[in-house]
Amino acid sequence: MGTLIVVAALVLVFLIVLAKTAVVVPQQSAYVV
Repeated sequence: MGTLIVVAALVLVFLIVLAKTAVVVPQQSAYVV
């Protein structure tokens, strides 16, 4: 049960980082262009 919670937490963190990257990168690209 504990392992499942750890895996879920890692996935959640990964999704948050992915979401932030998806938001930041287009903004940086817009500034460069």
